Amino acid sequence: MDQKVINYIKSIAIDMIDEAGSGHPGIVLSAAPIIYSVYANHLATDIHNRQNNNRDRFVLSAGHGSALLYATLHIFGWPLTMPDLKKFRQVGSKTPGHPEYDLDIGVETATGPLGQGVAHAVGMAIAAKYQDIDNKIYVLCSDGDLMEGVAYEALSLAGHLKLDNLIILYDANDVTLDGLLNKAFSENMQKRMASINFAYFLVENGENLTNLNETINQAKETNQPSLIEIKTIIGKGTSLAGSNAAHGQPLAKEDIRKLKEDFGISNCFFVPDDVYQYAQNKIMASKCMNSKNFYDEIDVTMDFQDLYEEYEPLRKSGGKILARILAENTSLIGGSADVGSSTKMYFDKLGDFSSHNYRGRNIWYGVREHAMGSVTNGIVLSGLSAYCSTFLTFADYMKPAIRLAALMNIPSIFVFTHDAINIGPDGPTHQPIEQLAMLRSTPNLTVFRPADIKEVIGAYQYALTNQHPSAIVLSRSKVRKQRNTRIKKVFKGAYIIRKEKKLHGILIATGSEVMSAVNIANDLYKEKGIDLRVVSMPARELFAKQSKKYQASILPTGVRKVVIEAGCSYGWEKYVYSSKYLLTIDSFGISGSSEDVLKHFKFDFENLKKQIRHLF
Repeated sequence: MDQKVINYIKSIAIDMIDEAGSGHPGIVLSAAPIIYSVYANHLATDIHNRQNNNRDRFVLSAGHGSALLYATLHIFGWPLTMPDLKKFRQVGSKTPGHPEYDLDIGVETATGPLGQGVAHAVGMAIAAKYQDIDNKIYVLCSDGDLMEGVAYEALSLAGHLKLDNLIILYDANDVTLDGLLNKAFSENMQKRMASINFAYFLVENGENLTNLNETINQAKETNQPSLIEIKTIIGKGTSLAGSNAAHGQPLAKEDIRKLKEDFGISNCFFVPDDVYQYAQNKIMASKCMNSKNFYDEIDVTMDFQDLYEEYEPLRKSGGKILARILAENTSLIGGSADVGSSTKMYFDKLGDFSSHNYRGRNIWYGVREHAMGSVTNGIVLSGLSAYCSTFLTFADYMKPAIRLAALMNIPSIFVFTHDAINIGPDGPTHQPIEQLAMLRSTPNLTVFRPADIKEVIGAYQYALTNQHPSAIVLSRSKVRKQRNTRIKKVFKGAYIIRKEKKLHGILIATGSEVMSAVNIANDLYKEKGIDLRVVSMPARELFAKQSKKYQASILPTGVRKVVIEAGCSYGWEKYVYSSKYLLTIDSFGISGSSEDVLKHFKFDFENLKKQIRHLF
């Protein structure tokens, strides 16, 4: 019966690919015994309580094998119907080309970009250790996953932390999309795993279910994370077996006919009742029937006023605010990429998350920004709240993780400091220009660039109480607490912080430039009688969601507007008449003192004031 279920998993997965006219049959035919073994014999889960936080988790990091996953979920009883399978890769279906996060049908995370699923799983393993859950995180990965840098970063961290609840099942078929694996990859996986503190196991024949199950049981008993290298044949049973041609194109009709004949299956999109019954009786719900609530809703209602200082860097403000929130919320954890002392995101009173203390709240990610973002997503997918931090320029390293957080619309929080050219001597490699535009162009992501400590509080309050991802961008330079900033106004995305008597124009600013805008407006009114409204816009995305009436009350049409931001102009054009009203920076930075760099770009106070005076 085990082999019969495997054959039907293969059969309907191949039918899906054939019906869609696209997909990846190779992994279906090589890895079906692996995924079947996990679901039938090891995965402790409860189909009827799919949000049970006590469950084991299965992550298909090799997301191109989605047809294999959907077929398995269907046969084991998740609410994926045969009509859903027939709509594989079609618009509006529950079965997209690569898995997309959907607990209702048993998909634990979005995968597709190789390596990301591995890193998400490491985050899930960290969350389980923190919550003291006795579960396992199973990952099916490919050669491609293990070549991606994000997977290596994440596995290195997992080995260091001794996450013995993590089991990687490596479908080692020695073939990639373009050709044989040995064209590009020749690492000794056993030695590689030993070097990062993983237990390593080898299954010489991925069709041998007895050996496969015995090996998984051995991995479950180790005190290290495990990788099981499972030798398989891509496209097994077809004329393309063992070749890269089996990876990513539908099978020929003759191959499908022969496969079905070998399986003893004559119909398409058909599974007999005895297969459903046998598979669904194997689900190990009894191991995790008792759902546990390990976390509470985040409370951000505490008082922060005693933290206010008249003049301080916003990275320092952010650290103080987050420390207070952490003290009251044990379901919030996070860390930084070896720059916590600079981002002010290390909290010594909360302890370090380590193999000796899984209750610590500071995660030492090391210099692993790519993995850090993805691991943060995995923690959030496990029901906790999580943040991570680094310098804004290194958002580039985190873009794939940020994109997947946004695609899944999960509330990961990405904190970035050192947000402008005024960091000076470190030079253009560390001076962000285009990063804000990159972040703001990402769907579902809310980007905050607060002006003072009150707006930082508002940014954290919004990010921690809404179910979508946020980026909070904080300056290293000192800013003055503004009289008219408001915590709750941050939720509007933009609001007036200097009200005019007779409107001559509007200055729109973000971050530390808001302080300059207010001071310039005050000077020009005293010196020239030019009366300018100043609008702080900490979150463009939130402003765009407000009513047209509210937007018009803040930025009325027919009034000249000037944008002031120490970053590129991209995205600001819709607010101004022409590019001359964009006081932004569209070139890379330069090394020098903060004062000299600002003067070089005409972004010091006097130059900004002079440019604005000429515009009105």
